[in-house]
Amino acid sequence: MSPSAAVRLCLAAAALALQPANAQAADEETQFWLTGIADFSIAEDTNTTVMLSQRFRDDAHGGDYHLARVSLDYEVDDDVAIGGGVTWVESNAGSEWRAHQQLVLSHKALSLRSQLEERFVAGADRPQLRLRERLQGSVRLDPRDKLIVSGEFLYTVQQSDRAMQPHVDSLRGSALISHKFSDRFDGRAGYMLIYAPRPNGDRIIHAPQLYLLAHF
Repeated sequence: MSPSAAVRLCLAAAALALQPANAQAADEETQFWLTGIADFSIAEDTNTTVMLSQRFRDDAHGGDYHLARVSLDYEVDDDVAIGGGVTWVESNAGSEWRAHQQLVLSHKALSLRSQLEERFVAGADRPQLRLRERLQGSVRLDPRDKLIVSGEFLYTVQQSDRAMQPHVDSLRGSALISHKFSDRFDGRAGYMLIYAPRPNGDRIIHAPQLYLLAHF
């Protein structure tokens, strides 16, 4: 599959995913995500990644959101990688720990990530289990720049509240421009659209994003 075909496939998946069933009733908000990422090669085919993210939200939608994540990934071969990690989240709504395990299948410019996430929310009866499926493609624009497009489906398999049933958590589509400043530093800027269906009113989130990445 060519890079342009991969990107077209991702765009189509994101467009289909982000068709709200009842957009007129949706509550819309705008956030800004600022994220710093550092990855380290600790052994042959093994990397660890540290991520810090600040998500700026207005007080009406819960205020700012702080996230810190450490993960470990192993490349089985050129097309298969497995990994996992832990995340700490803090917001006005409270705090939570998350653990995740993932499998990434890649072919040239296209990748599919399947991730299972366990969310341990303070005061909850049991962990929430969430499945995240992401299809991502990229195309090289010039030697230093590339376009990254993705669509992601998030499904809550088990709620922390025993009275609640499994449901679609959200559908996400994003587009980013990545620029390589040097062999060790990259920057990315783009936009994510999130559609979250809810019984009491759907939500649409507009999230401009800025990433700074360091490689060691």
